[in-house]
Amino acid sequence: MEGQAADGRTPMSLRPMACDQGELHRAAGSARFSHADSAALVAVFGPTSAQKRQEIVNRACIEVVYKPLSAAPGATEKEKESVLRQIVESAVMTHLYPRTVIQVVVQELNNDGSMLAVVVNAVYVALLDAGVPLRHSFVAASVATRLDGTVLLDPTAADEEVCKSSCTFAYRAGSGSDDDQTAGDFALLSSVPGGCEVVGAVGGGAQTDDEYWTALSAGRASARKVFAFVRQHIEHHCARVHS
Repeated sequence: MEGQAADGRTPMSLRPMACDQGELHRAAGSARFSHADSAALVAVFGPTSAQKRQEIVNRACIEVVYKPLSAAPGATEKEKESVLRQIVESAVMTHLYPRTVIQVVVQELNNDGSMLAVVVNAVYVALLDAGVPLRHSFVAASVATRLDGTVLLDPTAADEEVCKSSCTFAYRAGSGSDDDQTAGDFALLSSVPGGCEVVGAVGGGAQTDDEYWTALSAGRASARKVFAFVRQHIEHHCARVHS
């Protein structure tokens, strides 16, 4: 049907999500997160004593390693490592662990679109599983803009191929404006023109300013759904652990 995603969803709906944590026993924490056929596994190690090249006197060093599904990491993976490092550094209370390193290792398991959003969501759950103190919760959403200017949430790989642009935004919970303090509300993480806050946004393709802000707003709606899912997963996990 016209207007639907390649997999038959309506434009503002998300693919089914799944999450597991604690699978990797050698890591301090781990999480497997998926949006249908897009899946990632993340392991968190540390905090451990930093080597001289990593040592920062007043805080922990955040190190991110991104491993693609196949082939060796390249420039694209380096860009993703940089974005993920910014997101993690904004959230982790690094000042509690001076002269240490916290390593986040990402392994793509399958890529059927919106991969960076899946990875960010897996990173958040893995940090929780590791017990790393956080300033705030965060999740991510991918939004594609079609040729007619309409948006599509959580695009598949097939959707990304035919859309004019695709962006991934990271959001944090409960920040909002002074008159918008509802639980589960989201704002992006550092200041940009227009009153929104962004820390780690990655995009490809061409879009107008209006299309960008439309995508940003649509991503916020997607992030609320993702955070509700993650919160429910954490509640159920804690109930199982303590039962």
